[in-house]
Amino acid sequence: MLFKIELEPTDTLKLINLLREINLDSLKPYYQNRCVDDGFQFNIILKKGTDVKNIILANYYQEDIGRIIYFINSIVPNKYNIWYDKKTLIRDYKNCINRY
Repeated sequence: MLFKIELEPTDTLKLINLLREINLDSLKPYYQNRCVDDGFQFNIILKKGTDVKNIILANYYQEDIGRIIYFINSIVPNKYNIWYDKKTLIRDYKNCINRY
C-alpha cells in the first residue's frame, strides 16, 4: 500500500453517490486502444455491495472510471495522483480508429 487516508464525511458521501451512479454490469472487463502496445495500462477493481468487477484499461478513457480517478486524485496528495488524462486518451483513441 502506497497511501492510506480516512475520508471526511463529505468525501464519503461524494464517493457513495458516485458509486451509486455506476452500473457495474454495464462495464466491460477490458478497454483498450489497440494502436498502443505499451503505455498507460492498469487494473481497477470495483466493489459495490457484494458485486465485484475487475476492469483492465489499456490506453483508453472510460467515463465512469475517469470520474472515480478524478475523485481519488482530488483527495490524495499530488505525488499519489493517478495519470488518466481524458483529452489525451480520447484523442489517441480517435486517431487510432481513424486509421482503420
